[in-house]
Amino acid sequence: MRLINFIRRVCLGFVIWSIEQHIEDLTQVMRETNSLDHYRMAMIEREQVKRDLAKVRKEYGALLPVGVRKTWKAA
Repeated sequence: MRLINFIRRVCLGFVIWSIEQHIEDLTQVMRETNSLDHYRMAMIEREQVKRDLAKVRKEYGALLPVGVRKTWKAA
């Protein structure tokens, strides 16, 4: 059971990392775009991705042993 939880945490850790990279890319798009429509689309998508990140972090935290809590940087 501990091995299964470890594998799940590793997979969720990768998902968290990839979502954080996606948020950084969207932020970069927002900085560099000249179109208001592209800026709005990137902003809306970034907010949705941030919600998804919070859900994945919650799943990750649920797999940790009792009494252990992971603190995250703000997204």
